[in-house]
Amino acid sequence: MKPSELIERGWTQKALARDEKGVAVTTCDKKGVCWCPLGAIIVAVKCGKSTACSEFIRLMAEKLGGLGRHSISEWNDAEIRTKEEVIELLRQVEKQMEELFEPENLYKTE
Repeated sequence: MKPSELIERGWTQKALARDEKGVAVTTCDKKGVCWCPLGAIIVAVKCGKSTACSEFIRLMAEKLGGLGRHSISEWNDAEIRTKEEVIELLRQVEKQMEELFEPENLYKTE
């Protein structure tokens, strides 16, 4: 599953992930039903030994004109931000990432 697909299922602000009651949870918590872009990247992109996770974050921050994950969080948490804007940006970065990495080496499988 791609990060944009996770956000389509549920989007949040001011937390990496939330459960159905709106309580903040960790990204790996099975109770998570909505995510911010960083949370969705952590859940969907193969992190660990792969450079895919850090490259995804770098490309996304670059598109926002900022440096690192803090610019992504600030952008996502803006009151005027919409779910649709988040999905669109994630799709743009996914397209870039799929030119750099083979999909089977990029996204986790459920």
